[in-house]
Amino acid sequence: MNNLLYVFLDNNFYKETPDNPYTYNSLPDYYTATYNNNKKFTDKAYFILQSKYCFNDTCINVDIIKDTDEYRDIINILNTKWSRYVNDPFWFNTTIRVVLLLICIIKYDLKNVLHVEADNILFEPVSKLENIFNNGEYGYSNEAPNACAPCFMFIKDKEAATTLLNLHKKLLLKGENELKPYVGHFANWITDMAFLDIIYRNGKSFKMLPCVPSGTYSENFDKLQTVIDPNPYGMFFFGTNQGHPAGYYEARHFVGEQIVKKHITPVLENNKPFVIDNKTNKQIPIFNLHMHNKKAIIPFLTNVNS
Repeated sequence: MNNLLYVFLDNNFYKETPDNPYTYNSLPDYYTATYNNNKKFTDKAYFILQSKYCFNDTCINVDIIKDTDEYRDIINILNTKWSRYVNDPFWFNTTIRVVLLLICIIKYDLKNVLHVEADNILFEPVSKLENIFNNGEYGYSNEAPNACAPCFMFIKDKEAATTLLNLHKKLLLKGENELKPYVGHFANWITDMAFLDIIYRNGKSFKMLPCVPSGTYSENFDKLQTVIDPNPYGMFFFGTNQGHPAGYYEARHFVGEQIVKKHITPVLENNKPFVIDNKTNKQIPIFNLHMHNKKAIIPFLTNVNS
């Protein structure tokens, strides 16, 4: 049995906050669009939501998860150690959603769980990830130096979730000043991507998911035979929310670096993404597309499913 797990929190989840460009005051249409598409690739799909957004029996009311000692402990740590950050709804929601999904896995004893952010479109079955992870292991992909991607995380079981939750708690307890030397360009604003990067560099139960087919950050490609999109492939095919057009990439991203060096070429064929390894001329499937350009999601899904 494998599971897909979504999390949505609106901009008033923790406290009343004004509208802003990075969080939502209602459930966006693309959330349910990708959910309906992606659940075809898994045995079971769950959605952690505030009760007012629950739309079917696979929705998990977030209040059930909030009513746990683990959640209350993390909230206390955030208020004492991260007071400069905690009132920012985007920082709070992206930080706490990892905590919520880990508590959910532990509480319901879920196994073989893939967490995706809702701007991800899947093209490969979740079952493909099961065999590369042993009991107690978890994994995700690197996007850039000091930045691991929470948009696509595989967690084998509640033992792995417990390990990851304890590591998160340990980091949060250190506070901003103690972590600054370890987070590179995130030093002025430490994000969930930086937390996951520190854990990856120190977590013994971690397995890297490859974002490129060869070279650095291709670890476990030989077993998976597909690559993960932590962000750059979706940017390349569809541009960004900031108005960058298709064909856009950033050289600081590991995928962008390999595009610059002409080691890889991303291609779309019949609405399915691939990357060509220019060293071998082999065409490799891309497991998911992380769609930075939210306006492109529903039109592209319409083409995929037509």
